[in-house]
Amino acid sequence: MESAKDLHWKGQGRKRRNLLPSDARMAILPDDFLMDIMKKGYEKEIENKNKTVEEAAETRATRLKGYLSICVSGLATLYWSGSLPVFKEIHQTHPNLAYIGVVYSLVVVLLNLAGVAAAYFPSTTPFPLDIAGLAAWQSMISVLVNFHVATFIVHPKLISSIISMFVSLFIITVFWGMVAQDPNVLHALSKYVVWTFCKLYDLLISRLKEAIDFSPVTQIIASVCHTVRGYLEFTPGFLPAEFMADITVKGYLKGKTKEEIEKAEDSRLSSYLSMCISGVGTLYWTGAVAMLLELNKTHPTESYSFLLYSLFSIVVMLLAITASTFPSTAHGKMEFSGLGAWQAIMFAISTYHLATFKLHPGPVYFWISISVSSALSCVFWGITSQDPLFIHVAAKIIIWCFCWTVYGIYFLGCKIARPKEQELNMSS
Repeated sequence: MESAKDLHWKGQGRKRRNLLPSDARMAILPDDFLMDIMKKGYEKEIENKNKTVEEAAETRATRLKGYLSICVSGLATLYWSGSLPVFKEIHQTHPNLAYIGVVYSLVVVLLNLAGVAAAYFPSTTPFPLDIAGLAAWQSMISVLVNFHVATFIVHPKLISSIISMFVSLFIITVFWGMVAQDPNVLHALSKYVVWTFCKLYDLLISRLKEAIDFSPVTQIIASVCHTVRGYLEFTPGFLPAEFMADITVKGYLKGKTKEEIEKAEDSRLSSYLSMCISGVGTLYWTGAVAMLLELNKTHPTESYSFLLYSLFSIVVMLLAITASTFPSTAHGKMEFSGLGAWQAIMFAISTYHLATFKLHPGPVYFWISISVSSALSCVFWGITSQDPLFIHVAAKIIIWCFCWTVYGIYFLGCKIARPKEQELNMSS
């Protein structure tokens, strides 16, 4: 028989398990999401797959290599960003704020140097993965901090700049903790944050289901999707017959074995990573911040719009860099990486239009130019890269609609032209 003490602790364990998300109530998270919260995902993988000592060392060395590249890029970004001259300007009106910025930059430099040393000499460094991971995370954070420091004048109020900075830092930190998982403290805190948001989402959805009957709406949506999918099966003659077949399946995955898929994904992840790094570099190589500040003097509304988009693009590219650097622990690695690479292209288009804003005859010409070029690039990216999936699906539907429009115009033209030809033949 079990003692009273055993029964007590079993009851306590049952209570703790009840606090965790379950498959029945929260399908978006596994039941053991918070189990072994201080255990990193890649360490669990090493144990579960019974990897050898050499394989485990290779796994850790791969992560250290990723941290090293991010730390080196972070050091270079500190000087490319132009934040140090900005500190000198801020010192004239806000000396205390400028001093805080200088101290923070110094901390980032020291952490990056420590991360580089830990990545190069892991065998003689205590907790090398945690130190290198902390330094790499700070490199990502410093990109956003320097961007906000350099562009805080563009914000209507200082408080909006502060809110913008903390929201973007929060997103990057949570994603870094879930994917990179070093240092361990960030990993544990990120899991708690994700679990909390999912729990709130679960409670909201359950309350809505109790208050509203969604079954008619679900049936209508299902019937509409079924009808649309039926129409998508018909393609004009100048498109391949299988163009819309399996529209939700990426082309590079069709007919491939598991090994071939992994090889194709690794190749694409490497390309996406290069594009995202180039995209973040575009922020500094093109002098986008300086152009943004110059535009703010005459067109503050357009300048602020560019600022918000630039911030969104930078956050997405940083998420993609994290996902493509550590794909083994990144859920949706292809979607995040592809989205970031796509944003790198969009960001290059936007910086070009930012540089040529004053050369357009008027704002209308400017918005038409950036809209058309962005739309064409989106469609081309969706057809060729096919990541993320929703852009691929949208691009195929847009091409399908465009081709049917052309085909309809051609068909109507033929119908109009034939009676005229018949009249000419009869008269002759």
